[in-house]
Amino acid sequence: MSANYAIYPQHRLIVLTFTGVFAPETAEKTTKAYLADPLFENGYEQIIDLSGVTEVDAKFKEMSGFVDNTANRVKTIKRSRCVLVATSEVVYGMARMYQQLGADKFPYDVLVVRSEKDALKTFGIAATHLSDL
Repeated sequence: MSANYAIYPQHRLIVLTFTGVFAPETAEKTTKAYLADPLFENGYEQIIDLSGVTEVDAKFKEMSGFVDNTANRVKTIKRSRCVLVATSEVVYGMARMYQQLGADKFPYDVLVVRSEKDALKTFGIAATHLSDL
């Protein structure tokens, strides 16, 4: 799995992008990295782009542990929401599981959408694609 992030201070936004086979361990490393990045500010909104994920290498137990670990790392985050972009059925199902498992654990709302445009629209950004940022 490939994972990276980009911080857009002008939009107060961080975008995480995952491609290939999704593995919670890699996602956790990426979360640790952006939280430690000096450009990151508490309160930045978040988009997680899963549109390039081809397969999910995690069962319920791994996803539950991933959500618990993530919730512990972000417990002081002041963003209002995190939006996951999931274009395939399998990835959409994983994203909804993440949303449901984290509903009572994350200090912000998690939304799942089908397009980059819908994710950006959530934050009032008029772009169509994340690459337009």
